Amino acid sequence: MTTRKASTRALVASLIAVLCGSALLRATTAREAETRRAQARTIGAAFGHRLETEFERLGAVSETLALVAHDRDCDALRPLFQRLIETSASIQGVWQARGGRTCAFVDQTRFPERDTRFWRSDGSVFRGEGATAVRGPFASSRGNTVVLVVHRTEATAEGPPVSTTLLVDLLQVLSASGLDLLGNAGYQFALRRSGEESDGGPPFLGAPSLSRSALDFELNLPGAAWRLAVAGSGGWYATGTLAAGLALVLAFGAAIGLSTYGLLRQPELLLREVELRKERLSRARLEIDHEATERGVAEQRLEQELTRDPLTGLYNRRSFAEQLRRALGDAGSRPGCPLAVLTLDLDGFTRFNNTLGHAFGDRFICHVADQLRLTLREEHAAARIGPDEFAVLILDCKSADIVGRFAGRLQSDLGTLFRSEGEETSMTASIGIAIGEGDGAGAGDLLRDAGIAMVQARDQGGARHVLFERKMHSLAIDEMRLEKELRSGIGKGELRSFYQPILNLDTSGIVGFEALIRWMHPQRALVSPAEFLPLAEKTGLIIDIDRWCMKDALGWLQAMHARFRSEPPLLMNVNLSGKELSQADLVDVVERILRETGVTPACVSLEVTESVMMEDPERAIGILTGLKKLGVKLSLDDFGTGYSSLGYLHKFPLDSVKIDRSFVWNMSASRKNLEIVRTVLRFAENLGMRVVAEGIETREQMQQLLDLGCRYGQGFLFSKPVEASQAERLLSTGFERQGPPGRVSSAAG
Repeated sequence: MTTRKASTRALVASLIAVLCGSALLRATTAREAETRRAQARTIGAAFGHRLETEFERLGAVSETLALVAHDRDCDALRPLFQRLIETSASIQGVWQARGGRTCAFVDQTRFPERDTRFWRSDGSVFRGEGATAVRGPFASSRGNTVVLVVHRTEATAEGPPVSTTLLVDLLQVLSASGLDLLGNAGYQFALRRSGEESDGGPPFLGAPSLSRSALDFELNLPGAAWRLAVAGSGGWYATGTLAAGLALVLAFGAAIGLSTYGLLRQPELLLREVELRKERLSRARLEIDHEATERGVAEQRLEQELTRDPLTGLYNRRSFAEQLRRALGDAGSRPGCPLAVLTLDLDGFTRFNNTLGHAFGDRFICHVADQLRLTLREEHAAARIGPDEFAVLILDCKSADIVGRFAGRLQSDLGTLFRSEGEETSMTASIGIAIGEGDGAGAGDLLRDAGIAMVQARDQGGARHVLFERKMHSLAIDEMRLEKELRSGIGKGELRSFYQPILNLDTSGIVGFEALIRWMHPQRALVSPAEFLPLAEKTGLIIDIDRWCMKDALGWLQAMHARFRSEPPLLMNVNLSGKELSQADLVDVVERILRETGVTPACVSLEVTESVMMEDPERAIGILTGLKKLGVKLSLDDFGTGYSSLGYLHKFPLDSVKIDRSFVWNMSASRKNLEIVRTVLRFAENLGMRVVAEGIETREQMQQLLDLGCRYGQGFLFSKPVEASQAERLLSTGFERQGPPGRVSSAAG
């Protein structure tokens, strides 16, 4: 049903309800009005009867009735008094007194002034001359006192007649007759002479006008017939009841109309509600689908973040370990070599990344990931497990040799030239291989074993692959234990400085010392440097060792300068590791140690191996230049074992070159080595550098060096590295030559 039809029918229903309610209200109010009329008739009839009776009684008492009033304003009551005199034959006059003034409306023949002027009030009785019976005074609602005066004169046998005046309160008479009952019951009344209409003037007493539905009562009072009219206040219908009933009817009609409208529109509203709910359900489904899509995307993104490397998209370490665990769970059914794990570390990537920039480094990492994807089959897995480390899982490998060939192919692929944004480079890798042979090894064990093999490949120089062997694990555990003990030993002061003298080969005089580090282990006694220094280089502990050794050696040198005066002063050679040379604060550290020990900078020579300098020549030149500005000397150690050439030496701010012991040992066996030593000596002489030969162990070697023009050397022929106290004794006693080829004199250096 349409809204217009429903509204029309609801309006009709509402009108019908209002009409029915109005009829019911009319019937109810009619009954109530009739009840009020009956009550008014009863009260009016009783009042009229009592009033007639009272006036009859008063008439029997006296022949004459007079009206007397006391009021503050006599003029206010004068019209009433005049009208009473005119309309009531029984009222002969009115006497009105106010203060000392008397207003008289009295028939003087009936009421001589001599009688009325002595009337007075003491609050309860009016008295005149002679016996006077009084009823009153009674105050009206305005505070006036109105009394009916009954004056009677009686003759006596003894003398003149006695005049008796009786004062009766008119209001009291009316009240006693029941007039107050009308007002108290909510009725209005008017007391008029019979025959007067309501619009013929004000009534004798009561309301000036009444409704035409007023009830009339004829009264037979003295002097004339009177009429009492009675009407309900505001009509016979109670206004409050009518208003409440009307409001109830209207509310009832509105309720019926609304209910009808609702009932008529219910099917349409229900249909609309169904459509709305369908629409809401459709929207909810769309929202659910949208949320499900977003949740799927979020879950996929989360899965990607949890399982994939953000840069390359390869598996991360966690997800690779999970893949490996699954593969190991399925490995029992595979004969032979079920699976292999390879870990790959890019050689020198840190230096390469710092040189060409991290953005280029990231692109190269992505290039390596792409190479792995191209090389691997679909069932294999690759992961990035470190900044420059990758892991590869190979399934169904036939043998370790096949895995080795696969590692070689990876090496070859990585060796291809990579170009990006004007830069190009290639890279080698250290690869460790661990074979899962179904011996119960877990995913963590295989990754660990492959990592151990990778470290072995890196320690062997990189650009190679190494197959894990069980002994490597034991060696790795020993190395870890040794690292822990070394770290503890540094803190506990277990390091010792040993000194090997450097001699002037012509004079056998000591010109300086090389400071060498030793570790006095509490259980193993003296530990060889070859055993713990590589480990210290690998772990970074070498930095603390270098700085401790430098400070200890220079402190001892300063003490020796104070005890042994020589010219030139003793020189102390201190080794700088590659890790130490890469520290940004190296120059500041050396300057601070020089200041703390008080050693003259020119008495200190810092030794750097050529392999360390050639890792990053430009950076090395900058650091060495900074050290040179402090006043210290610089020496190239183990020359001939690295990558440098003689033509490259002049670029470094060097003061001396130390020929590696391998050339010294083989001078007699190889003419080539002899010529290398000769060439180095000539080149260094041209550059103004001192040359020191290391590893001199025989007199023949010393003589050959002297013949070639080498003037400085060190080796076991003179002294092995000794503790500080023994080095001090060497300074005290000196060396002696023996034999024709340069027998040493007793000169002390």
